[in-house]
Amino acid sequence: MKNLLILATMLLTYGLVNAQNNRESGMLYLSINQDVANANMGAWDHYQSYGKNEGRIWPILTKTNTPINNDLNSKVYLIINQDVAAAGMNAWSHYQSYGKNEGRIWPNLKITKDANPTNCKISCAIYLLIYQDVAAAGMNAWSHYQSYGKNEGRIWPGCKSTF
Repeated sequence: MKNLLILATMLLTYGLVNAQNNRESGMLYLSINQDVANANMGAWDHYQSYGKNEGRIWPILTKTNTPINNDLNSKVYLIINQDVAAAGMNAWSHYQSYGKNEGRIWPNLKITKDANPTNCKISCAIYLLIYQDVAAAGMNAWSHYQSYGKNEGRIWPGCKSTF
């Protein structure tokens, strides 16, 4: 479940241009690409040598001057900053009081209802993070959304969702 939550931190900006080699992006890349994590290869090295040619996505995380405070971004912040989670601190309060001054990144995921949802690993992971009942049931995110979720008014965070 922990890997699923880390994977779900895919509150990612999709772009293969201007990739940034930073700790947070590397953690997310390894979470998305479990085969790379299992091979014990460095995220950035793998992406540069193989990943981009294989069509894999490098998550680009950037700071913003207007962070969006919502439950999902708070969960991702705590996943990225495990020291804050271990201390039991509120993610938003920590970011405002300390994190931004320490150079930490606040993930800015904007989720909108998508009329033309796209099935991708990132969207599936985010869907399972948002709807933990689906994750707990062990259901496939895309199948659940197509069969039940859209009729229940659940939001599919299409692959265009960004940090």
